[in-house]
Amino acid sequence: FPAANRTDLPVFWQIPKAGGTVVKRILGECLGMVEFSEEGRDHVEPTLQILENSNGLRYLNVDATSTVGLQRAFDLNIAQSGLADVMFTTLIPQAAKIFT
Repeated sequence: FPAANRTDLPVFWQIPKAGGTVVKRILGECLGMVEFSEEGRDHVEPTLQILENSNGLRYLNVDATSTVGLQRAFDLNIAQSGLADVMFTTLIPQAAKIFT
C-alpha cells in the first residue's frame, strides 16, 4: 500500500466525530503511512516535503482541510507526486480538483 507501489491516492472523507481520528492514528502511527491532512496547515514551503511530528506521524506540508490548502496542493501537483499514502479531508467537492 505504500505510495511508491501505486498511482492512486486514497481519500478518506473525514466527518467530525465519526471515528476519523482513530483511522488516522492507525494508518499514520501504526502503519507508517504519509498523510495529506490538516497536519500540514501551518506550512508554506515552496515544495512538497514529508515531515514528522513528535508522535512519529509522517505528513505532507500542505493542508487538506482548507480551500487555500487544497489550491496549494493543486499547484504543487500533490496527487501526481506519489508522496502521500492517504488523504484526509472534509472538503470532498473542493478536493476533487487536485485530481484533474
